Amino acid sequence: MKPQITVICPVFNEEKAIPIFYERVFGVFERLSESHQCNLLFIDNCSTDRSLEIIRELRKRILVFFI
Repeated sequence: MKPQITVICPVFNEEKAIPIFYERVFGVFERLSESHQCNLLFIDNCSTDRSLEIIRELRKRILVFFI
């Protein structure tokens, strides 16, 4: 069984930062994927911008959890 890494990302009105953060974290996850199980958990705190919509769009590309 591979060791597990979970990155928890709280979000509040971060629509501009989410795609940048995702690309950087996913790049690291790609390098670790052979030796680790990697998970990314977004926790949206009632954002009033497009944060949740952007997270949902990312979910279409790869399994992304969100609350």
